[in-house]
Amino acid sequence: MNIKILSRTKAVKLSYTDFADDKVIISIKDPWAENAHFNSGNSSIKEILYLSFYDISEETKDIFSGYSSMAPDDALKIAHFVNKWKDKADTIWVHCEVGVSRSAGIAMAIMEYLKMDLTPILKSTRYYPNMLCYELTQKAFNDLYEKENGV
Repeated sequence: MNIKILSRTKAVKLSYTDFADDKVIISIKDPWAENAHFNSGNSSIKEILYLSFYDISEETKDIFSGYSSMAPDDALKIAHFVNKWKDKADTIWVHCEVGVSRSAGIAMAIMEYLKMDLTPILKSTRYYPNMLCYELTQKAFNDLYEKENGV
């Protein structure tokens, strides 16, 4: 399994050129933005999970504040999505608007769940993982594991 952290622009462009392996996409956008438009003719894209939340590192619960962070429900959707595809897809693309914070935090939790080396993210000067995204996704994977294994 490969994990790619991408910006929105790079993910959309790659959807028109990368037909090499079966992939799934976790597509994260700001709440005001439209969903990314991927190449619908790319048969290597098996499924896209669309999520919408701001790059905020503290959980916000006030829906009237105008700012919404990642929520536990978003993380649970990611955990189920990854669990569904981990043995079927070759690559998971995780993208957010810039490909630096939200996507890196989520990718880090996915990599940890899949027992992959986190060094490419932790030692990189390009990524600044959103720790709320990481912690919520990590917790969702743990909860899913416990539920499936009766722990």
